Amino acid sequence: MNVTATRLLPDSKLTIFQDQAKSEKLNIQCIEVYYIQSDSTDQAIDSGTHHRIGWRDDRNHLLYEISDNADSSLRKEGLVKLAEDLLTSR
Repeated sequence: MNVTATRLLPDSKLTIFQDQAKSEKLNIQCIEVYYIQSDSTDQAIDSGTHHRIGWRDDRNHLLYEISDNADSSLRKEGLVKLAEDLLTSR
């Protein structure tokens, strides 16, 4: 599992859904969160990521992302729980 925070420029544009097998917009703690599940084709060309969840923090100009490896047993529910924990701890 990987957790990253990337600094964004205040006016940067971000494309979340791009060539993904399954993408879904969720709402956690009143924040738009994006869940992406790669299919086997995406996994072959990607860095091995299977599930990903991320959100943009416009106030602090950050993009947060939590992802797992293709062989991980972590599923959508686990990523959502991790995101909830991170968002409630701030």
